[in-house]
Amino acid sequence: EGLKPGQPAKRMDVYLDQIVEGTNAQNVGTVIALLEAAQTWISANLPFANKIVLQTDNAKCYQSNELRLLIGLLNRRSPIKVVRFVYSETQDGKSKFSASVCCRI
Repeated sequence: EGLKPGQPAKRMDVYLDQIVEGTNAQNVGTVIALLEAAQTWISANLPFANKIVLQTDNAKCYQSNELRLLIGLLNRRSPIKVVRFVYSETQDGKSKFSASVCCRI
C-alpha cells in the first residue's frame, strides 16, 4: 500500500548485516565489494530506497582514504548513494548495531 497524496513519508531504518567468515580478510577490497553488493541488493529489493548511512566500528580498514575514494566512485555509478559514514568505538555488543549482529551469529 503506497502513500496517499498529502500524507507525509515515514523514515524506515533497515539493517543489513554482512558477515565475512573463513579466511576472508577485513580490508578495503572486501569492504568495498560488500558495499557494492549491498547497493545492488537494496536497489533490487527496496526500490523506494535511495540513500545509505553506513555504520561501523573504528576498525583500521574503515579509516582508509582509499575506502573514501572508492565509496565516492560507487556513488557515481549507483542510484543508491552513501550519504553518511558513522564511526563508533568498538562496541563489543553494547549498541543496537552490535546487538543486531550478535543475534545473527
